[in-house]
Amino acid sequence: IARLTDEKEALYRELYAPHRRPTPGLVPFLEGLRTAGISRAVGTSAPVQNIAFTLDDTGLRPYFDAVVDASMISRGKPDPEI
Repeated sequence: IARLTDEKEALYRELYAPHRRPTPGLVPFLEGLRTAGISRAVGTSAPVQNIAFTLDDTGLRPYFDAVVDASMISRGKPDPEI
């Protein structure tokens, strides 16, 4: 199961790579939250490789104070641990 999951996620990254970009309006929204002193976080049960793929490769990681991914939790969806 783990091998198939890794393959599926790698395929997702390969297919979606050309389409990565922040949703229109997201960066100004995050900048506004930061300016207002509102903390921002990402919580996902996605693998750490997908976090790098999404947040690092689009330049969004600096907008978040905390990032929690699947490697940091013991129970995935639908458990609310994340």
